[in-house]
Amino acid sequence: MTQGARIGRADVDRFCESALAGGTHTNYFRGAEALYGYAGRGCLYTTKSETGEFILADAGGFYRLYYTLHNLSGPPFIDETGAPVVAEIAYRGNNLPPEAGYFISCGFQNSLARVRLQLRVSDLLSMSLQTAGNNPNPPHSQGSSEGGANPQSSQGEREETEYPQDTKIAPEAGTVSTGKNLGTQTTQPDLADQAFHLFSSAFDKLTGCIPDMTELPEASEEGRLFTVSGNGTLDGALLCEDTGASSLLRIVAVKPEMRSRGVGSQLVSAWVSRCMATGKRVMSIWVAEDNHSALRLYENYGFNRDGMRSAVLIKYP
Repeated sequence: MTQGARIGRADVDRFCESALAGGTHTNYFRGAEALYGYAGRGCLYTTKSETGEFILADAGGFYRLYYTLHNLSGPPFIDETGAPVVAEIAYRGNNLPPEAGYFISCGFQNSLARVRLQLRVSDLLSMSLQTAGNNPNPPHSQGSSEGGANPQSSQGEREETEYPQDTKIAPEAGTVSTGKNLGTQTTQPDLADQAFHLFSSAFDKLTGCIPDMTELPEASEEGRLFTVSGNGTLDGALLCEDTGASSLLRIVAVKPEMRSRGVGSQLVSAWVSRCMATGKRVMSIWVAEDNHSALRLYENYGFNRDGMRSAVLIKYP
């Protein structure tokens, strides 16, 4: 297939309704708003066949593939875009779902496996109370996470010290910022733009869950983009994504020279505090299955695997 026909918001709504229909194989579980940006920029395309519908989102140098499949014995997915195509498939259990076999037969490579870890806010509050009760001088941390879980920095190394939000943890580091002070209204450099470049430099663009640049200004306005900066430069950034009563830590990165100085700890602690303050019930993180140090660290802090996995499938031109 080529890129297919360009589609708009009405087509996105129809596709999302189809994705929720019973008896359909799909890898799309987010709201329609997540695709509106692509559609508004003319970067969303669709192709239909007897197999189902394929949506290609132009992510700049590669395409994200979303689908609703009804007949896995139908015609194969044929890509003629000239760029890598990435499909991530979430599933429960140890065996890949049937549609993964379909895409592998079409030339996709199983490039990365992830597992999901979750922590219920109620469990975190219980741990916080137990820690505070057993320690007359619990470590000071921001918000309601005092004495509670403090997951990994972007490097997966445990940071023993917890920091209050207003503590400068290194000469170059600043405080955690969220909300409107991240956008163009600030006199500081555009931190949303800096966050995008930090994420892009820290992760592989095909497998790293790097957000689209257009997502970050809106995320900053909604308080979902956290940054730590000092001396006018960005030291670290975290992006979360909310769905109802759940919050997903989508990506977190720390500038190389600021690693092991508590920046990642500050960012994740700010995210946890926001989850508590906004009434979230569940916090989730996807971690590469072979990143054993990160998995151990999150599990030590109370996150548990919930049985969900994902396979990142890539078709190269």
